[in-house]
Amino acid sequence: RDKAGNEQTVTRKVIVSATAPDITFEAEENSINELGWAKEDFYVTINVIDNTGKGIKEVYVCTSNETDRCEPTDIDSSIQDNKITRLIQTESNNNRICVKAIDNDNKSSEVICSDAYKLDKTDPVVGSINVNGQTPSEGWYKEDLIITTNDGTDSLSGHLETTVNFESITENTE
Repeated sequence: RDKAGNEQTVTRKVIVSATAPDITFEAEENSINELGWAKEDFYVTINVIDNTGKGIKEVYVCTSNETDRCEPTDIDSSIQDNKITRLIQTESNNNRICVKAIDNDNKSSEVICSDAYKLDKTDPVVGSINVNGQTPSEGWYKEDLIITTNDGTDSLSGHLETTVNFESITENTE
């Protein structure tokens, strides 16, 4: 409006675009134990969350077990219902999945990497026992038995425990 009282009205349409896609990771239920390790191959679901309501155009994915991050350059066309699955099958304490998503509004997410997925499929090396301070032999023991254990080993997930179970030890028996 000017000083003379003339008015002009202009209407503008402002489009506010939502944020870029969000990405979350979810390991297959019951695949990882309370110490953070899996002992068998398992799937991770990648959830790509569309914040524009216009859909997801492209998803780039990479996996690594050597570094904390990789550069997603491979387009993954297997996305269904905004989900992708990846199989974790390499023994490592640092399996990672990195993802970048672009929605149909051309909003691009940052590269988002999963936490480390740890997989150890190899059984540990069994420990041993000592009887009365010695390795068991073919001979007879003539005193009470004192049994101690030598821990086993595991080069990837580490040794947790070595146990010895006996049904019974009786006097004068073979």
